[in-house]
Amino acid sequence: MFTIYHSNQSNSFRNLLINTMSDKSLPDPMQSEIILTEHSIMDQWIQIEIANHFGIACNIKFMTLMSFMQYMSNKIEPNNFIANNFSRSIMYWKFMKILSQTQISKKCSIIHKYLCGDVNQQKIGQFSEQLSNLFIQYLIYRPDWLNNWESNKIINYLDDTHQTWQSKIWRMFLENIRCNQKELKGNIYPLQRCIDFLKNTQKIIFNYLPSRIFIFGISSIPPIYWNILKLLSYHIDIYLWFINPCSHNLIYISDQNSYDVTQKENQLYNKNVLRSSSSVAVHFSNHNDYSNINHPLLDAWGDVAYDTLSLFTQLKDKIELKSFIIPKQNSLLHIVQKNILEFQNHIKNIKKQPDTTTSTNNQRHILLLEDQSITCHVCHSIQREVEVLHDNLLSMMTDDPSLSPGDIIVMAYDIRCYKSAIQTIFDNIQDRHLPFNIAIDNYKKNTHPIISTFINILNIPYSRFTAEEIFSFLTVPSIASRFKMNKEEVKLLHQWIIKSGIRWGLDDYTMYNFSLPIINQNTWNFGLNRMLLGYAIKNQHDTWEKIFPYDDIIIRDHINIIGQLGEFLKTLKKWRDRFGHSYTLVEWISYFKEIIDDFFHCDHMDSENKTVLLFLKNCYRDILESGIQAEYTQTISITALRDKLCRKLTQDTVIPRFIPNVINFCNITPTFCIPHKVVCFLGMNDNKFPRNKISPDFNLMVKNPRRNDDNIHEKDCYSFLIAFLLAQEKIYISFIGHSIYDNSMSYPSVLVNELLEYIALNFYSKEHENIDIDINIKHIRQRLCQWYPPFPFSPENFNPNNNKRSFAKEWLPTKNINVNHSLLIYPNFNAPFSHDLAKTIIFQDLYNFYRHPVRIWFQKRLNVYFDQNILKLSNDEPFSVDGLNRYELNMQLIDYLIHSKNTDELYHSMRASGILPYGVFGKLYWTKQQKKMTILANQIKTYHCIEKHNLDISLTFDTTRLVGQLTAVQENGLTRWKSRYLSMKDVLLLWLEHITYCAIGGKGDSRLFGINDAWHFPNLSKLHAKKLLFTLISDYHKGTNTPILLLYQSGGAWMNHVFDWNTRTISSNPYCQKEAHRKLIQVWQGTKYSLFRESHDPYLRKLISFDLSEENISKIIKTAEHYFFNPMKYRII
Repeated sequence: MFTIYHSNQSNSFRNLLINTMSDKSLPDPMQSEIILTEHSIMDQWIQIEIANHFGIACNIKFMTLMSFMQYMSNKIEPNNFIANNFSRSIMYWKFMKILSQTQISKKCSIIHKYLCGDVNQQKIGQFSEQLSNLFIQYLIYRPDWLNNWESNKIINYLDDTHQTWQSKIWRMFLENIRCNQKELKGNIYPLQRCIDFLKNTQKIIFNYLPSRIFIFGISSIPPIYWNILKLLSYHIDIYLWFINPCSHNLIYISDQNSYDVTQKENQLYNKNVLRSSSSVAVHFSNHNDYSNINHPLLDAWGDVAYDTLSLFTQLKDKIELKSFIIPKQNSLLHIVQKNILEFQNHIKNIKKQPDTTTSTNNQRHILLLEDQSITCHVCHSIQREVEVLHDNLLSMMTDDPSLSPGDIIVMAYDIRCYKSAIQTIFDNIQDRHLPFNIAIDNYKKNTHPIISTFINILNIPYSRFTAEEIFSFLTVPSIASRFKMNKEEVKLLHQWIIKSGIRWGLDDYTMYNFSLPIINQNTWNFGLNRMLLGYAIKNQHDTWEKIFPYDDIIIRDHINIIGQLGEFLKTLKKWRDRFGHSYTLVEWISYFKEIIDDFFHCDHMDSENKTVLLFLKNCYRDILESGIQAEYTQTISITALRDKLCRKLTQDTVIPRFIPNVINFCNITPTFCIPHKVVCFLGMNDNKFPRNKISPDFNLMVKNPRRNDDNIHEKDCYSFLIAFLLAQEKIYISFIGHSIYDNSMSYPSVLVNELLEYIALNFYSKEHENIDIDINIKHIRQRLCQWYPPFPFSPENFNPNNNKRSFAKEWLPTKNINVNHSLLIYPNFNAPFSHDLAKTIIFQDLYNFYRHPVRIWFQKRLNVYFDQNILKLSNDEPFSVDGLNRYELNMQLIDYLIHSKNTDELYHSMRASGILPYGVFGKLYWTKQQKKMTILANQIKTYHCIEKHNLDISLTFDTTRLVGQLTAVQENGLTRWKSRYLSMKDVLLLWLEHITYCAIGGKGDSRLFGINDAWHFPNLSKLHAKKLLFTLISDYHKGTNTPILLLYQSGGAWMNHVFDWNTRTISSNPYCQKEAHRKLIQVWQGTKYSLFRESHDPYLRKLISFDLSEENISKIIKTAEHYFFNPMKYRII
């Protein structure tokens, strides 16, 4: 017997389930109860509720509808040969076998055209996967098509182009099955055989078939599954609980396109509950007198309900019971829920006055200002959505102490996108922690480092072997351990890879494989040889076999790293060569095991990594063994196997957890029909939800849809409807309204728009009683939607008069700051420290301080380091020389030119080290640089002396002593040079050396040469020089306590613009000052073409906003004038 329960609350179903299990015990106490659901979270919730009632929940089998059908098929056919042949994994290999045959290409020109040129079986593998998915759908939703195709019949209304080749492939698939099982007779489709068996058997005796089945929360049932359940109900009891959004006969209302509620049904209401006992069947009436009207929300969101209810009408012998809970009319949410439940829509009562657009409010409801039962929250990013949600949940719990975390559920279109933000914000250490659980429904395990690395290893035949890709293998601890490297050695190897010139390519064969010229440069083999030569010959000035040794003193202490790197590269070469061929599935089983042994050190893995590796092994074993079972005997490439493994890793899921008494985060699904007080939706944007599944063009179901098809768009709409109806107190909707990057507009989901429009048509505010409908829609949107600032530290979040309050108290210090909207700066951040003055200053420390005063302040006073010199791996051969290598090359070139050395030797060394671009491009670059440096070297030669010495520094300034050494001092003074354009930093540092040189009694001048300019300072008296030096030393003391905004680029640009070289004064011309002001801002902010912008300096950005304030500009100008005026004043031009 089929018993169908209709209700709008899952609590009613829970009570009926428990009552049925209590009142009607199974005849065999060892027999299992079978409960069919669509989601494992529902399984856990039911188990918890049963355990709460009985004290224990055991001997219950939870199945999905599909797994139950497989269970039934196995019971009817103990020999599971037929069921296995129609499984997705076996069908894939069957189609691989069929498509590999030449006859199918001859019969089907479309297939031949697609598979033409498929050298690595990638196309045939992807096509077989598509076909297996397609025919699985046909078996469930279009079995009549397959029956016709088997009989070689053509279906007239289908597209002949695709129907022809699909029918041929299907007949070949069936022939393959029948050839292996010649004794098979009749219909061989598992589901159809199950239907035939149930039709032709009067009494079924199964050893393990239960006496009854409970179906709980399944929203959509394929017709073929329904036929099996219908036939099975003649033999056992089936209890089906259906979440029905409406208490009236939707099928009749839909067919008649009408609306009303009969007096007979109204009499069944008892206060706020429509009840029926288990002994009384309350049938839907087909004789009601309905008015001509539809319900917009049910029409838009309830297609799945209409389709499922239409299946119920096919049952002749059934019991239908209704148990609806009618919400009270005390809030916007409850009124909308009641209207949906009772199929009420007051839009019919909005009558427009003649020649006007003003509407009357006969039966419309008043929307109270304090009603917060349905709210929309508009944010700028996923992170901000979760922050706003967190604040609002805290606010709800503050306003309602009875609200607990277990009363709240949060749904999103894909909760994985929100995982990191949820973990960061909800697991808060600032006394705002909320207990939560993320029930991830489709966790992609191929994101785990071991599995992603394994997939990349399988891709070796088509890899460029870039420095970043291959080094990433060694960052996986189990691989590094396999090749006997620890974490510190891997970091050291990272530096050697960069400095030895490794870019891409395992060896010369990689170049050949990509049809590129073999240059024996910048490959892994090239870099390894440089390292070995650096250790062997210990001389970096000579080349060997056109290879320049990479000599690093550390290499000699860690030669084992080079040896293990060589072993690793040897292993990669082994599998690159082996993957170049195809093998049988039996051979691949042993090869896959060998891959694991060659690359992973399994003995020292932790439990999590061992579990992941076991999962990986099971995945590839399932693939290979299913192919062997399908009798696929042909060879197959690693490309096809890798693609298949990737798809399987994506499909396999872990069971999501449902935890009571915490906030559960999950995907929006119709099967998650657990009642909660507060239901929240995240990411309700137009391009995200509801989803639209993109099907291949040859899917004939898409072009010829039927009722009860697997339509993901309709399911998402119904999911939203069910979740909306199950909310007991509040609906919280969130979406991204503006992009955080460019503030561009984003639009809410069509479901949100439909809900807001429905509310606007059925509700009005007291102050907007008789207004135009369109205006009322806009007003309702403004009333229900709340817009939030893009950042959590915005002052608006802490306004006591604002209802969008934030609980993030760590941002309170920024509330009163207004520095051109840059709120990252704390007040009084530049306040001086109490610090004793250093009595002794080392000259090198003073010199380093003036290289970057703000950086020294962060590092020495705050112990804060922002590493700006992180070496990054490069994946391309050098088409040009980067800045650091160019500077070092030019400095060596100048040294060669000054000392009249043979520059050809330097060229060959640079070429052999892989720094220069390949071939003629490297030669052209070298020639260009040599011309530039020759001009600079000739200028330097005039003042350069071979004899140089160091001068000791020992100067006393009040209570401070300056000690150290001044290096590279010549008889004629100081001569310095830079192989680049000079900056004001170079000038100030030379000025510091010059006045120190003069203060200790130096008699010469100081000169600085660069590509673009030359600076010359005259000799100064000891007394005067010491006075000037004392100023810099005093500023050193200040700068170590309070940061000095000395900006060499921005401040230098201002100084160069306002300094008058004729009068050696600062120009007071207003126009000149204005242009200098503009130039300062321009240089600070830079352009997209700027190689380096001061505004991107991490130390400066902590103190100065990108949009410079007038206060900061004033400080920069005063500091620039203070430090740059004297060097410019004393310069000899």
